[in-house]
Amino acid sequence: MTIRSDDSMTRHEYPAAGAGTITRMRGICAAAAFTIVTVFNTHPATADHIPVARENNVEYETNLRVFLNSDEWTFFSEAKGRFRDEIGNFGYRSITAGPYYRLIRNLVLGAFYRFQQGARHDDDWIATNPGWEWRDTSSRSEHVLILDATPRVMLGENWVAEIKGRYLHNTFNEEQTATVRPGISYLVMLHGQQLFNLYAQYEVYFPLNYGVTTVYEKWFYLGALYHANEVFKVGLYGARREVIWGPSDEVKRDMPGTRYEVAYKAIEIGFILTAMIDL
Repeated sequence: MTIRSDDSMTRHEYPAAGAGTITRMRGICAAAAFTIVTVFNTHPATADHIPVARENNVEYETNLRVFLNSDEWTFFSEAKGRFRDEIGNFGYRSITAGPYYRLIRNLVLGAFYRFQQGARHDDDWIATNPGWEWRDTSSRSEHVLILDATPRVMLGENWVAEIKGRYLHNTFNEEQTATVRPGISYLVMLHGQQLFNLYAQYEVYFPLNYGVTTVYEKWFYLGALYHANEVFKVGLYGARREVIWGPSDEVKRDMPGTRYEVAYKAIEIGFILTAMIDL
């Protein structure tokens, strides 16, 4: 027996399926459907375990800094807050303090302690069953030890170039980071006194024992600092920030073999108030 299918262009003939063939096809379809349901029940959202970076992020920072200066020593302290739009408050806060020592005319060395809350690390991407989300770290305290070396040189009468290098050790998760920040400043003078500093800086974070990329984070700054008087300076800056997220410990445990590199990008707008006090 044959079944004919007429088409405006061609005519085809197909053998009719018997009852046994139809039964076998039904069994195959049922098995396939069961397999699909099982897979989706085991992994309810096959892509949910990879974080998605929001676009058009804008964050705001405040920096309050105090320098207590003597001939060779400077005591530095800074309070910083970063407003993250996604959570609607100052999600990151830190206090940093420690001394600088001028080893030679063009080189200062520093050692600092930082207390911070709200820092986000790769391992803060966690399973919530169902789904995945970032852990709330706004009240989590971390302690960071910092070593600093900053060579600086004058280029003519109005230009200053520097390279700030830092080593950071976070005692919370034992992450170690090296940062390099070359920068150049132009000094705007009025009657022999500094009126403005106009500067550009590029900062790169190299993860020493974590992450999936050679560069974990990078910043590009453009800013201006106004010398209100001999003590106070007020500044504004804009920055382009990029962080590369890699798989968290929970992703590695629950989704073996998963690898991803997710770039979080944001525009940072910052305010600086600096006090320079001679002892």
